[in-house]
Amino acid sequence: MTDESGLCAKCRRFTDDLERWRGYVRNKSVAQLIWTIYEETYFYDIMGAIEKGEEAQFNLRLLYERAVQYEKTGFKGLFGFINYMRIVQKHSMETNGAKTIGENSDVVRIMTIHRSKGLEFPYVFLADAGRNFSPGRGTTAFRVHKELMLGVNDIHYDMQCRRKTALYDLINKVNKEEQTSERMRLLYVALTRAEEKLYVVVTKSHDKSSNEGSIADNYKKLIKNGKMKPKKALEASGFRDWLVPVALSGNGKWLCKIHMGYDAQAAAEAEETVSSAAPTELAQLVDAILGYSYGYEKSSTIPSRTSVTQLKELSIEQGGIDEPIYEPDSRRVAEDMAELMFSPLHRKPAFMRQTGEKAANEIGTLYHQVMANIDIHKVSKLGAECVGGELARLIETKIISESDAKYIDIKKIERFYESEIGRRMLRSREIRREEPFQINISAPVYDPSLDGKYDDESIILQGIIDCFFAEDDGYVLIDYKTDRVTNGSGAIRKKYEKQLELYERAIEKLTGKRVKEKYLYLLDNGETV
Repeated sequence: MTDESGLCAKCRRFTDDLERWRGYVRNKSVAQLIWTIYEETYFYDIMGAIEKGEEAQFNLRLLYERAVQYEKTGFKGLFGFINYMRIVQKHSMETNGAKTIGENSDVVRIMTIHRSKGLEFPYVFLADAGRNFSPGRGTTAFRVHKELMLGVNDIHYDMQCRRKTALYDLINKVNKEEQTSERMRLLYVALTRAEEKLYVVVTKSHDKSSNEGSIADNYKKLIKNGKMKPKKALEASGFRDWLVPVALSGNGKWLCKIHMGYDAQAAAEAEETVSSAAPTELAQLVDAILGYSYGYEKSSTIPSRTSVTQLKELSIEQGGIDEPIYEPDSRRVAEDMAELMFSPLHRKPAFMRQTGEKAANEIGTLYHQVMANIDIHKVSKLGAECVGGELARLIETKIISESDAKYIDIKKIERFYESEIGRRMLRSREIRREEPFQINISAPVYDPSLDGKYDDESIILQGIIDCFFAEDDGYVLIDYKTDRVTNGSGAIRKKYEKQLELYERAIEKLTGKRVKEKYLYLLDNGETV
């Protein structure tokens, strides 16, 4: 009886785990699901404890990596991944398991300097020692140090400029010295891995007037009394600036050979000789391979998914319209990371703004929230006079904060419901507001400069439609705009023409009914365009 109870408990736990993992598929990627199963069942750890466990763990990691690669292609879902693995297995594509290499394997090992710590090899090649050091990941706005803390620039918003502070320069100097010390320790690790011979390969471009003797003399000048000056060591741009002067100093421990490389004149003469000779069949084949041009090169620049806002900005850029686009933040699918960088020209953060100051796009977002949440049926019965009461209701229900409500001009909204297009909307039996959509469009719709061969390329277009309502012979589309009207309605019509066309296409594709009219309603002056 005890054994049966224990078996029932195990089965119950298994079914519970299986149900929970099935739920993970809806919220997590396939790769995350696989690693979750590894962790919760301890399967990965158990495989490492058995004989040949290292190879088993390699294979488990290989399955995880293939799931990651599968989802990077844009495909999703466990069912699709299983089918993908079946196809791979059917066509014998990369189905072999991971291969492990033992310490005594007779192979050439390629590894980073960090990975070589604690290891020794008979022969070591330190390749690409002539490469410049990476500039690092610091920003121009500030410098950080674990003890000196934070050093920032002195920003003058009024003068639109910045200047470095003493603390900024100090942290910059200390960071550079510590970074140089770390690079020296890394070089020490690389130079002490060889048991018999160490080969260091350095490549560097020089002037045409340079020769082996002048290059050697320039490097020897960096050494004085057998040592390099600290200032020169700090100014090194790569490992070569430390290694070559020491190798040429004549201490007898290094054998340094300088080879002058590419001879431009000789190469030009050789190229002229080759080009004048009659092309052979092999040369023609090589030219065809190396000169191959992919016929659908622009496909790599076409996104798989885009938004109406991004598409509108592209059309404005191509059309040469140089006006700001005040689009609600909630509409943007992707934000430009450059907007997050600190810059004197960037809009001031909220805590630095004066009271009453708010960005135009944020005000536009507030108007859209109000227009989307007003009770249409109440306005239809009581008239535009109830808009003030509706705004109070939105404040009470926390849809709009009391501090944000002061940016809403009730008269502008009342004017919309009193307008002809507003009254037509109130009379409709079917009104849709803030309607999200997702449809496929052809690549030439995204970029009209693409020719006909890209017609089969499709892009997922997504967005949110402000409002459309039904009449007897079709739908009427309305898009609210909070832009300030300065150059007349013609410029605004041109700016948003592409956006309305895309909304029209989305409505007709989703509903199967035609859009007979489409309008821009300008809240700034109450004009219907």
